[in-house]
Amino acid sequence: MFIGRVVGTVTDEPIAAASVSIGGSRFTTDESGRFEGPVQDAGVQSVFVSGENIVNRVTYVNMGAAADITLDVIQERPPFDLGFFRKFVRNGYDAPDVLIPIRRLTEPPKIYIKTVDEAGTPINDATLQTTANVMREVAATWAGGRFGIDVIEFGAETRVGSAGWVTVIWPNPAEDGICGRAPVGTTGGSIRLNYLANCNPCGGASRIQARTVRHELGHIFGYWHTGDLADVMGGLPTPRNACDQHPSSREILHARYSYSRPYGNAEPDSDPPTSVRQQHSQIYVVD
Repeated sequence: MFIGRVVGTVTDEPIAAASVSIGGSRFTTDESGRFEGPVQDAGVQSVFVSGENIVNRVTYVNMGAAADITLDVIQERPPFDLGFFRKFVRNGYDAPDVLIPIRRLTEPPKIYIKTVDEAGTPINDATLQTTANVMREVAATWAGGRFGIDVIEFGAETRVGSAGWVTVIWPNPAEDGICGRAPVGTTGGSIRLNYLANCNPCGGASRIQARTVRHELGHIFGYWHTGDLADVMGGLPTPRNACDQHPSSREILHARYSYSRPYGNAEPDSDPPTSVRQQHSQIYVVD
């Protein structure tokens, strides 16, 4: 016999009248979100949860290891916005016809900030410290509160190609038309900050604006462009007063939903068959 419970993702609110299918058995949750039944098969079983105002959920449970099962589902109601979620974590703004599985970090990243640009010219201290401080400040937000940055190191070398590391690189000569570039949801690569391209119109000693750092680190943590100036991940030309823009309230909320799901969770809310999944071989890099 097992006891199960269905609750809201992030809210932890009990979900009544949800339909739960485990193997060949079906259950309906009571007012407390509870259901129970005999264990039919002790191995890993697929679980399907549906109901009114619920984003259909597919996940997997080892019935031989769990007497108590808690299943969390996304409730399709404000403040959660499924359309925004698809843009933010599935690349639905730039490629709405090809919604991709969630690409997010599974452990705190290590950051290596180069102290010289690609031509060997030293980067001024204000630019280096602004980059490091902004990354420390925003990392936990982008990780849905689950973790921050493991370590930040400075040096003239590189960690590109080293798993777990993200290297901050300063192009020289400048790259036209962009202020930054980063891969989405992966480590081992680099964030390119185009400090020679007048990317801090707000002035100050730093040659790169805080918003650009937050945006590129957002890509690293698994987020795509939303097409809205209200968001740090908007991906549109921004006005001068946005130099120190912070993540919007909806970015903060939907990051928590993204980081409640495993790497590879697919549209609409389907987990990969195993809890441990290899990184995709294809790497997406976004300006």
